[in-house]
Amino acid sequence: MAVVNKIELAQLYKAIVDKAFMQSSLTAPLEVEKRYIQDTDQAEVVKIMERTLQGLGDYSRSTGFKQGTIEAKWVPYTIRFDRGRTFSLDVMDDWESLSVIGGSMLADLVAEYVVPEIDALRFATMADRAGLDDASALSSSNIVEKIRNAERKLNDAKVPKDGRILYLSTEAAEMLDTATGVNLRRTLTPAQSIDTRVMDLNGMPIIEVSSDLFYDKFDTLNGVDDEEEGGVIPSPDAKPLNFLIVYKGSVNTITRHTASRIFFPNENQQLDATRVDYRIYHDLIVPNNKRKGVFVHKKA
Repeated sequence: MAVVNKIELAQLYKAIVDKAFMQSSLTAPLEVEKRYIQDTDQAEVVKIMERTLQGLGDYSRSTGFKQGTIEAKWVPYTIRFDRGRTFSLDVMDDWESLSVIGGSMLADLVAEYVVPEIDALRFATMADRAGLDDASALSSSNIVEKIRNAERKLNDAKVPKDGRILYLSTEAAEMLDTATGVNLRRTLTPAQSIDTRVMDLNGMPIIEVSSDLFYDKFDTLNGVDDEEEGGVIPSPDAKPLNFLIVYKGSVNTITRHTASRIFFPNENQQLDATRVDYRIYHDLIVPNNKRKGVFVHKKA
């Protein structure tokens, strides 16, 4: 029976962690079907297919179709981030159900620390790999035109309109809410409150990003010595981002390995405590032939 209980608890913890991630992550909408991704026998490497096709030619009633070619190659990408933590909760510190404690600890860890770190690294990667960019002063008077200019560049690059997401910094979101010439959607709720936020623009859902997560470069802290707090911080030469427009088909979110484990006091060989381990091996990849599906606007 104990084995069954462990299996059930493992399933419970996985469900808790997955729910915490999907509810908290700003980049969760990018977690779409991963086509054209191939595992390799190297744990740190995945391969992504890059394809090149050709347009149509004239059809001849005597010779038929013009011959076309398809170039398909598997390009290797190295996964960069292997991160984790372990925590111990002394058995005397809490008399509640250990399953509740373990589950809540994992959920809090994911929502408060794991998700912000992953989001920050993903934003920085997209900014670094963006094929289209701009860096200029942004204000309430020009933000709409700047976003429209970005859309025009994406359109000219033949990036599909359906599936684009607009990520805005908190500052840029405030500019858009008060933008010149924009008729804001005002929603009167039963509580008689008014919502003046712009929730989407030209069919693109808007997701607001706090300024501490929105840079083009981050350093990962190793979790020991003077970096004991762990997590990530903007690199010394990092530039803040104003907005990102991302076509979901242009990015691949990769989670090579994720593990969450709980060792109860009778299983913990070192301490009379519940031990919680969490590890994730991940990355976000923008393939070379998809870079124009990402537009970044940085602060001037």
